[in-house]
Amino acid sequence: MFTVPGDFFREFMRFSSSVIGRGFFAIMVLALSVRLAQGEDCKVKPIRPVKVGEEYSSSVTAKFSKTTVTTKNGEETDRKTDAFTAACQGSVKVLAINDRTGVATKIRFQVDSMTKSNRTFYPQGTVIIAERTGADANFEIEGERPDEDHAAVLNALLGDVGRNHGLTNESEGKAAAQPQAVGSTWTLSTDKILDQFSDEDLPITADQLKGESQLVSLKKVDDKDAMVVQSKITADGLNKDLDGGRGSMSDGKFSLVATDVLPLDESLPKLSSVTRVTITMTITPPLSSSKSTVTTKLERKERRDPVEDQ
Repeated sequence: MFTVPGDFFREFMRFSSSVIGRGFFAIMVLALSVRLAQGEDCKVKPIRPVKVGEEYSSSVTAKFSKTTVTTKNGEETDRKTDAFTAACQGSVKVLAINDRTGVATKIRFQVDSMTKSNRTFYPQGTVIIAERTGADANFEIEGERPDEDHAAVLNALLGDVGRNHGLTNESEGKAAAQPQAVGSTWTLSTDKILDQFSDEDLPITADQLKGESQLVSLKKVDDKDAMVVQSKITADGLNKDLDGGRGSMSDGKFSLVATDVLPLDESLPKLSSVTRVTITMTITPPLSSSKSTVTTKLERKERRDPVEDQ
């Protein structure tokens, strides 16, 4: 039975983590807001800025899986799946923002509950500091950094901090310039998105990357007039030679679908979001008839409720 060397797994997971992180980073800029009466076209505007000290409650669920199928001469020889589910509820306080974009780059999350596979992951009262520096989210708990396993769960739950900054209204495509009717779609400016994907571990080029958004519907949510916006970013045909002649990654596919629910009143924050990320890559060692196809999936759902001023 062929076993893929650890270097190949590490290479792919570095690729996966970077793509997922940057994918969320890029897609979160697509949260849109409008001011209009029910039934009118929606004028797309940039994301709503937050303020230092702003607070809201957050409920997040996440499902993560990584399936590796190994074949030799076209016949399956091994299949492994690593997966976890996680959930958290707690209160968020914005500690720092990007001065140019107004997006939070550092938050304080106080845990009401946090579980992994229905077991307590961190107890009530735990304070987690999440901060984004460049493409990475970093976490601190009582002055200590979590280990890799804990950081992976925290990244699935809280890794969205700071992902919205860096892109301007221009990156939202034609929707930034004209109103959109319910059911309409618009192409996202992938050159701007690509700026956030540029990394030596991400073999994505402008011709491979596609982005589109749609105004799905207008509806009442929690007694608020709201709109549902779905955005998709995809890239196919991703290939890369591994360093040191260690083989190659090929036939890569990346898909991110985000559905945001946003009040029509642009002064109100986002109500909820669902983001699904799928990455598939075939890893082939040098001079071998064996290869492994690795599929990584992450689904993240969040509901936010602002804390009213006392």
